Amino acid sequence: NANVNANANINVLQLQHQYQYQTNHHGHAHDDHDNDNDESSQPFVTMYGTHRYEESFHALPKWLQDYFTWHRTQTQTQTRTQTQTKASPQDSSRKYMVISCLPKDTCGGLSDRLRPLPFYLFIAKLANRILCIYWEKPFGLDEFLQPVHNYNHNYNHNMDMDMGMDMGMGIDWICPKDDMKTYYDNTRKSKSQPKVKRIVFNMDQIDTTSNLVDRTQEQIQNIHKLQQERYITLDLVSHSNENINNANMFVQKHSYGMTNTTNTKTTTTNSADVEDHNRNQNYNQNHNHNQTILMPKLEQWQYPDMIQNIFRVMFEPKPELTQRINSTMTKLGLIEGQFISVHVRTRYPVGFMIKLLNGNRGYDKDGGLQFEGEVKEYLVKVMTNAVQCGYTLNSTLPIFFVSDQNEATKYMISHDIDMDHVHSGGHGHSHGHGGQIIRPVGLDRNEEPLHMDGDNNKDTDVTEFFSVFEDLLIMGGSKCVSHGIGSFGSFGAGLSGNRCRAIHRKHNGQPQSCPNNRADRIAIPIEEHDLLFGEKPYQGTEGKIMYVP
Repeated sequence: NANVNANANINVLQLQHQYQYQTNHHGHAHDDHDNDNDESSQPFVTMYGTHRYEESFHALPKWLQDYFTWHRTQTQTQTRTQTQTKASPQDSSRKYMVISCLPKDTCGGLSDRLRPLPFYLFIAKLANRILCIYWEKPFGLDEFLQPVHNYNHNYNHNMDMDMGMDMGMGIDWICPKDDMKTYYDNTRKSKSQPKVKRIVFNMDQIDTTSNLVDRTQEQIQNIHKLQQERYITLDLVSHSNENINNANMFVQKHSYGMTNTTNTKTTTTNSADVEDHNRNQNYNQNHNHNQTILMPKLEQWQYPDMIQNIFRVMFEPKPELTQRINSTMTKLGLIEGQFISVHVRTRYPVGFMIKLLNGNRGYDKDGGLQFEGEVKEYLVKVMTNAVQCGYTLNSTLPIFFVSDQNEATKYMISHDIDMDHVHSGGHGHSHGHGGQIIRPVGLDRNEEPLHMDGDNNKDTDVTEFFSVFEDLLIMGGSKCVSHGIGSFGSFGAGLSGNRCRAIHRKHNGQPQSCPNNRADRIAIPIEEHDLLFGEKPYQGTEGKIMYVP
């Protein structure tokens, strides 16, 4: 499995008791003056953190490696304290591109907000701006995640700290907070800020691809005309599936270039090995102008494959959240790469559920979906089929069940499922598993998880949203993911590399029996007219990644 464990001893750590702390993982001591950032004092999980940084960084296309290196250089004179308050006076030349979510905005949930992240990074690279994330609804992203601390053997940490640098920091995506209070008015929406310009990209292909390229080039040129602006807000014209997928596929067109001439799947289980394999392809063959360069097509709520590495370079859970994840995985007996995740969005599709609930429209973001009567009968069919789909992906591993309704999750983790009598599409359906009995594992919560874009979040505590991140990050450590409609389960599949997934539900909300072809990878060619500023698909392929079927 690509990107499973960085090395063998990480697996051992995950098997130890809950709240296991990392003990000198890299085999070197840390300076006493930096005890707050000392790895040996921090909670540890295998799926995210310092030990995953380098592997993930080198698996990215060269343009993104270059941007992250530049980004880090631009922010290296800011200590963590400066980053979380305001930029110092000598930093006034820095120009930022802000991804904002203010209290008056409609931002969607966690996965809706982060799915365009590859595109945001791509535009920030072309604009020569520092990408940072500023959320105020319901809380800042930095209340849950933090930049990765990438401790590097090859630099002098004492010297860097004496110079006011923290080169041990990963990609510092946190906007200077005092500056945010100065520039942004939280009583207004992001699109109505008097002090901050807003650049919006329309990636809907309502006309020809060449016009899409022209529109994008024009917007990038418009950004460069705003060099006097310290902060610019970046967004898409809409967060529809089509717009986000087109945006992320636009990034892929500039990221894929290596060609798998054997037309076979890569069998290595280490993503660093995959990267070496990609980089070592015969370079000359990629300069054949008749060579077809392929990339994966993105459909529905799918995340690009590269999100698993982008995420691990940019983010790691904060210590309290890390501790919770470690405790949960230990309690449930889950080891990275050795379990299947199954996710069900009980509140989707909205139109169907409103009809089932006799017109009640407030059940989704504001909660209150009752697991009873017709709703319960319907959801049990959906959830049982979802577990069956997870079982078809791998019948030997435990199943971790996740949903957005605590009573539904409680039902699934307290009932045995006969895999030979699974409902699909509302009808009894035999999958021929020989009467195998399965009982998923999951978290028995007393309250339903809160939606991050809900209107009833004003008096909540940050810890009340930990469950959202906990569920997602655990899913990201699974071997395979069975998910339905909505982007949250798809995010979990993306964090696990999209290497093994199933889609268990149709757009109309009805169960889709497995196996099916809805999660099959589809390769599409990159055409000459698809790229910005006259670039050709076969140019510069030594720095690009390879499509693997």
